[in-house]
Amino acid sequence: MYIKLAGVKALFRKACEVRDRGEDYSLEASVAKVATAKAVNDICYEAIQIMGGHGYIRNNDVERFARDARLIDIGVGTVEVLNMIIGLNVLKNLK
Repeated sequence: MYIKLAGVKALFRKACEVRDRGEDYSLEASVAKVATAKAVNDICYEAIQIMGGHGYIRNNDVERFARDARLIDIGVGTVEVLNMIIGLNVLKNLK
């Protein structure tokens, strides 16, 4: 879980560095958003597995985090749209 969190933090920092240089950072930001959405969902799933049945009890932080994690796929731009942005940027960089 820590490894996934450290990975998305590094991707976020890279996107910030590119933005600070005044360059187009749409690829880096999209990659960071998609990776973060996946990592958050994976981490929440693992936390529920660790807690067993208690992970599903209402008013439990893990249950709330797991519910909220699903919204990341929708709230920051759907993963499908972000994947299209990533694909277009990768193709553009290959030319």
